[in-house]
Amino acid sequence: MIWLSNDSAGWEPMQTTLLLRAASLFSRQGWNPGRASALPVEQPACRTSRQIPLFWLVVALLWSAYIAIAFFVATQTSIGSNAYSAYHQAAQAVIDGHALYTGLDGWVYLYPPLLAQALTPIVALRSYEAAISLWFMLNISLLLASVALLARYVPLRARRWLWLSPMLFLPVWQALVLGQVTIVLLALLTGVWVALREQRPALAGSLLALAAWIKVFPAVLLLLFAWHRNWRLLAGTIVTGLMLLLVQIVISGPATLVGFIRTLFDLIQNGQPAANYENLSLFAFLSRLFAENQFVDPLLISPSLLSISRLVSLVGIVGITGYAIVRAQKRQPASGIGWRSELQYALVIVTVLLMGSTLWVSGLPPLLLVYVLILRHQNQLARPRLINWWCGLTFWLITLHQPIVLLLTSNTRDADPLLLSGGFFGVLLLWVLLIRLLLTLPSTDTIAPPVLHSRRARRAA
Repeated sequence: MIWLSNDSAGWEPMQTTLLLRAASLFSRQGWNPGRASALPVEQPACRTSRQIPLFWLVVALLWSAYIAIAFFVATQTSIGSNAYSAYHQAAQAVIDGHALYTGLDGWVYLYPPLLAQALTPIVALRSYEAAISLWFMLNISLLLASVALLARYVPLRARRWLWLSPMLFLPVWQALVLGQVTIVLLALLTGVWVALREQRPALAGSLLALAAWIKVFPAVLLLLFAWHRNWRLLAGTIVTGLMLLLVQIVISGPATLVGFIRTLFDLIQNGQPAANYENLSLFAFLSRLFAENQFVDPLLISPSLLSISRLVSLVGIVGITGYAIVRAQKRQPASGIGWRSELQYALVIVTVLLMGSTLWVSGLPPLLLVYVLILRHQNQLARPRLINWWCGLTFWLITLHQPIVLLLTSNTRDADPLLLSGGFFGVLLLWVLLIRLLLTLPSTDTIAPPVLHSRRARRAA
C-alpha cells in the first residue's frame, strides 16, 4: 500500500497509478466527470438498436392491416359473423323468454346458457351492426392480450414469431371473422396457466370454471388438477362454477339447463353429419371413412364399423393419454408448475379437442397456447430442431385444411376422405408429439427456468 504524504518519493508512484487508471477508464467510456468512478457499461451494437424498432413497427403495421381486413369481412360480408349470429339469436331468446336449443343443424346455439345470457346487454342495443362490432373488438382485444401475456414467458427471440403466428394461423382468422367464442377460450385457458405460474391457484380455478361454462370441454382439465392434488384450484373452480350455475338458473330457469344437457348428449352421439366433410374431430374422420356424405367417397359404408372404430379409438386415445400423464409425473411439485405439468396441460387440451364429435378450424385458437407450452422448452429437450419441424408441420396442416377442403368439394362430390383430413392429421400429430415429449422427458422433475425479460438480464445470465 502507498501512503500519501508530503514526501515526493511517496507521492510519485501513487500519482502515476491514478493517471493510468483514469486513462484506461477514459479510453473505454469516454469522458464523463459525473461518472468517473462508474464501472464500464456494455453498449448494444448500433445494428441491433436500429433493427428492433423497425421490426416492431412492421409488426404493428401488419396487425393494423390484419385487424382492418378482418373487421371488414366480419361486419360487411355475407360470410362474416355467422357464429355470432347464432349467439345473438340465443341472447334475444333469453330476453324474450323463448327456447335456446332448437336442434343440431346449421348455425345454431349449442353452448351452456351463460354465453347467451352474458350477451344480452349487447343485444339490448337493438343494433345488430353495433353488436357485431363490439363482439369483434372484444375478441381482438382478448387475442392481443393473450399474445402479450404469453410473450412474457418465451425467450426474447421467440417473441417475434409469437406476434406473427396468429396472423398466419387460419383458425384465428376464422374465429375472428365468424365471431366464434374460441378466442375467449384461448384467453381464459392462457389465464389459467399464467395464474398457476404466478402461484394463484384460486384465480386459475375461477377462470377454469368460467371457461367450462362457456364451452364444456375445459371441465375435463379438472381431472388433471385432481391428479396434481391442486386443491385450491379445485376449490376455486367449484365455488365459481356453483355461483355461475345459480346465475344461469335464476335468469333462464332449470328447464333451460335440462334442454342444454339433452342437446349436449345428442351432439356427442351424432355430431353434425351434414358438415362432417370439413370437421377435424376423430369422429368426423371415421365418418368420412365409413359413413355416407354428400362430398365424400367413403372407403366402406358401415354404421357398425363406424361405431366400433369410434369406441376403440376413444378408448385408445384416453388410455395412452392417461398412461403418458401418470408415467411422466406422479405428482405436481409444490414449488410451481414444471415442464411436465405444462405439457400435461397442453396434452389434455389437444386430447379433448380431438375426441369431440365436432371440431372446426375456427375452434382451434387455443392451440396457440399449446404451441407456446411446447416450444418454450425446446432448447432444453432432446432434438429441438425435430420439435420445431414437427410443430411447423402441424401448424400448416391445420392452416391449409380449409382451403384444401373448399378446393376439393367445389370440383367433385366424391372427394377422397384422406385428402379432406389434413387438419385432423395436424391435430393428431400434435397429440403424438406431446405424448412423445412426456414419455421421453428427463427423470428429474425440473421447474421451468425464469424468463429473462430484458437483454441486460439475458447477457448477465
